[in-house]
Amino acid sequence: MTTQIAPNVGVRLRLMREQRGLSLRELAEQCGLSFNAISRIPAFAAGADYYIEMLGIDFHYRSISRGVIDSRDLVYFAAVIFFFQSLTRRNLTKRA
Repeated sequence: MTTQIAPNVGVRLRLMREQRGLSLRELAEQCGLSFNAISRIPAFAAGADYYIEMLGIDFHYRSISRGVIDSRDLVYFAAVIFFFQSLTRRNLTKRA
């Protein structure tokens, strides 16, 4: 029964958000949430949240969007690109 309710809630929430002209980021800010909301979980309050946040794209994108080019961010994006290219190549060779 919950699997039938959840999609309807998601659709209704998206429609209400779009009617108000809000982006996902704006809605999250108004709700007091953010893309790094996982760091607010008490289990990660002891410092592990920093390392978990480092795995996300938002952590690396913030500095680049401010114009700060850090080699760690470049390595992160290069690794992400390489990872997804490898997955794509693997999937394409399986199909052939």
